[in-house]
Amino acid sequence: MRIYSTVFAALALFGCSSRETRYVDIDTKPTGAVIYVDGERRGLSRATVRLDFEEGVRDRVLIQIVKPRYKPVLQYWSLGEVPETGKKMFVLEVD
Repeated sequence: MRIYSTVFAALALFGCSSRETRYVDIDTKPTGAVIYVDGERRGLSRATVRLDFEEGVRDRVLIQIVKPRYKPVLQYWSLGEVPETGKKMFVLEVD
């Protein structure tokens, strides 16, 4: 019984946040752009990237798409803005 009361007290004191993970296939035209999530390189397009959200701690992620001779793309996505289809196409503009 003491363990349960200790756990309950810790949750009440520090709160309980929910975590959500989404996976999105990111593609670009032209292909071969570097994909970053919150500044961390995740691969070249086309790639499936993992997006981690935590309520009250990490409510949004920064998606960056970079390719030489093209304008970079920067977008913040909250959990509700992640494409429901699980796919996102970025058409890059020549710089």
